[in-house]
Amino acid sequence: AVGETERKSRKKTKDEIGVLADSVRDMVETVGDKAKTLEAIAEGDLSVSVKLRSEKDVMNHAFVDTIQRLDGMISQINTLTSQIAAESGEIALSAHSLATGVANQSSATEELSATVTEISSQTKQNVSLAEAAATLASDVLPEVPEDFDHLDTLI
Repeated sequence: AVGETERKSRKKTKDEIGVLADSVRDMVETVGDKAKTLEAIAEGDLSVSVKLRSEKDVMNHAFVDTIQRLDGMISQINTLTSQIAAESGEIALSAHSLATGVANQSSATEELSATVTEISSQTKQNVSLAEAAATLASDVLPEVPEDFDHLDTLI
């Protein structure tokens, strides 16, 4: 009466009370079997065997359906877990490739910056040299006609 399924009645009689007691014993035994099946399922054992007492055994049919559905869900979870693990690996590889690409771009950008700095420095130096050459040319230019005249006398 309080959920115990292990307790058994010892009295056996042949009258209506005895027949009723036998029926109650069978019912308690059936409930006890179902409780053991539920305990096994609750512990994760989906390999429990459920025997159908008849085609109309609604409760045991429900147990069989529940076990099959749980087993199917666990299979799906395992499949999805494997897929997630594989995709996580691919994501990690992609992230690594991306990080490598970023590092390479950073290095190339630093090299380009150094090259631009060097070109700028060379350009400034060329401007200074060109200015110096222009100054020398302007200093020498007034003397050039005299040198041409002097060259004519030599020839």
